[in-house]
Amino acid sequence: MKLDAKQFYGVFVCASLVFCLLSWVLYKQVSGPEPHCDVDSKAYLERGLWFARTNKFISAQKPDQPYYALGYAAIIGVLYKLCGVSTNVIIVFQLLLALFSCFLMMRIAYRIGGNSAAWLAALFFCLSLGYYTFVQFVLTELVLSFLLLIFFERFLAFVTQQYNLRALCAAAFALGCSIIIKPAALFFIAIMLCFLACLVTIPWHVRLKQCLLCVFFFYVPVVSYMTYNYVTFGNFAVSTLDRVNVYYWFFPNVLAYENGTTSDIERNKLLALSHGKHDCAVVGKMFWHAAVRKPWLFAYVWMLNVVKTYAGLYTTNLKVLVQPLVHGGSISFFKMAGTMPQRVWAYITAGATKPWVIAVGVFEALFALVRYVLCLCGLWAVWRRRKYAIFVLFVCTILYFSLITGHDGCARFRMMFEYALIVLAAVGFAVCFDQQFTSRKVM
Repeated sequence: MKLDAKQFYGVFVCASLVFCLLSWVLYKQVSGPEPHCDVDSKAYLERGLWFARTNKFISAQKPDQPYYALGYAAIIGVLYKLCGVSTNVIIVFQLLLALFSCFLMMRIAYRIGGNSAAWLAALFFCLSLGYYTFVQFVLTELVLSFLLLIFFERFLAFVTQQYNLRALCAAAFALGCSIIIKPAALFFIAIMLCFLACLVTIPWHVRLKQCLLCVFFFYVPVVSYMTYNYVTFGNFAVSTLDRVNVYYWFFPNVLAYENGTTSDIERNKLLALSHGKHDCAVVGKMFWHAAVRKPWLFAYVWMLNVVKTYAGLYTTNLKVLVQPLVHGGSISFFKMAGTMPQRVWAYITAGATKPWVIAVGVFEALFALVRYVLCLCGLWAVWRRRKYAIFVLFVCTILYFSLITGHDGCARFRMMFEYALIVLAAVGFAVCFDQQFTSRKVM
């Protein structure tokens, strides 16, 4: 039975109202000297304001290319031009993106699991603390997640709608646009091409055409942005974020583990060696020398950070929003002492002075365990129904965007594949319910 359009939009409207109401409640709780800001926010706001006033990202005070991509700052600049200089404009814009994300997740879930999976996706979206939290932050996470979700939905449409080329081109273009926000998916294009090459039921010349179109539409926004950087900064590159992440975030984690210190201490040492700048040439030599000597240590710390991405709680980011004394990166499970239950409780409660924040943390921790089980059920259901292409798409998306977070894992980076977890959990719950209902009916 197909999902009635009135039912679909009715569920979407109800989910949107719930999400907007709870977002408003959270908005009223935001506090601190710089509300809605985390460590990276100031840089985006400065560049965005400068762009709104001058149509440029470069100034006499900051003539160099920043290590991060400028797409998010450009969005802020455009919003400032259209609606005035206010953080609230950014929050409302991101709220709209979150609601459209809910709509896309419902579409994806319906294609895979039918009616019940669609409305369950809306329910799990409303229970996802990540979307509530990062709607409120002046950070790239919500916009990046939205573009990656568009890519996923369009690529899934390509797979399920007899290899529709328009859907493929839209997916590749959305993935390319995400690079301008943050170059996380820069190498995912290789996975897309391998996926297309393995579609053996399609003639080779058709697969070649698909690959060429995919490459073209992916690199249109990427090359355009690189050209802008070359004209403006004299550097034909997206950014230096990959090297900064490896040398100034991952390397300090390795040194901290080896020396028994903290990553902040080791990062300050590296910055001192490079005179307070992100000099990748100086620190890069140290990094590769150490990596050759102890490759297994580097691999262990990288995978440990990936585990942090899966196990981290968005409640930690929530505390930065509503607890004035909590700052980004100040709370970590691995910094806690005691037995495992004591460390978990300390991680949930650290920095929280409001009872409702602790309650949210407890709920998120319990719900995360249930959701991962449901995700496995969802994957199993997709495989059992012989939807192998969809299964591979989910696995590649989750593995790729989690493995690249090994430089400094945390819940924040899980937003790059949060939509996939929500959809899989919805499909898994729907399958479990349908099987239970069927067995009762037979009895």
